[in-house]
Amino acid sequence: MAFLMSSGSWVVISLMLLSYQGRGAGQAKRPGAIRSGAFRNHRLRRRMERSSRAGRLYLMFIGLATASLGLLFVWLMGRSYLRAHAMRSWPEIPCTILASEIKDRRIDPNGATEFQFSVQYGYQWQGQALTGDHYTWRGSSWSSRKEKAEELIKEFPAGSQKTCRVDPANPTFAVLKMDSQAAGYSIWFPGLFVIGGLGIAGRALLKR
Repeated sequence: MAFLMSSGSWVVISLMLLSYQGRGAGQAKRPGAIRSGAFRNHRLRRRMERSSRAGRLYLMFIGLATASLGLLFVWLMGRSYLRAHAMRSWPEIPCTILASEIKDRRIDPNGATEFQFSVQYGYQWQGQALTGDHYTWRGSSWSSRKEKAEELIKEFPAGSQKTCRVDPANPTFAVLKMDSQAAGYSIWFPGLFVIGGLGIAGRALLKR
């Protein structure tokens, strides 16, 4: 009986030792598992940061590109408005239409014929006889509608007396028709692209 009790005690003690060793082995592995999980979390965090940074850079590029395009149109329309506004102060003097005709062209053999109103007029500036050929600042535009050019021929027939505006800084340049100031009234539209684009870029820059 004593032998059995002694044997049973040894069995219990052995099981307790094995259990303790198992817990010790598990505890020995736990720091490595923690380190492995921390490394995975670090890599995931780095990947998310790179993805977020790339997204911010993309939004900044889109925003700045939109703002730049809007700024270009603001500049073009502003320049057109200022030029048209300055023309209102040019002196208006009498001129004589020397010649007016319709020119035609066809860029593509299979395309439609385009027409342009062509004019030449003479005027006096400080006792000097000068000639001009600009209907507007850019000249007459080409159009597939011949009736537009025909209407201008009727309005400015050869030999008729009209008035033209002369650039006092360059008296050799004159126009029969002043440019429109409409560009100045529409400049707010591309301005929205400037504001919107800068807003997108700013939010992308400040985003964390």
